[in-house]
Amino acid sequence: MIPSIPIFVILFMRVEAREKWHVVLAQALCLSLFVYFVFDRTLHIPWPPTLLGRAFPSLQWLPSV
Repeated sequence: MIPSIPIFVILFMRVEAREKWHVVLAQALCLSLFVYFVFDRTLHIPWPPTLLGRAFPSLQWLPSV
């Protein structure tokens, strides 16, 4: 879930809203960090295993992968 957030924000803001890159990247970073700190660090929500994490075990350092 967390790796998909910046991808979605970047695609949506560039394609639909035609925002400038510095705005898009700042929003993607801020939203991703917000979700990470609230759900992973503050609430300690356990992330379920994913297909991406099983297919690429080296990516398991990312939360929710």
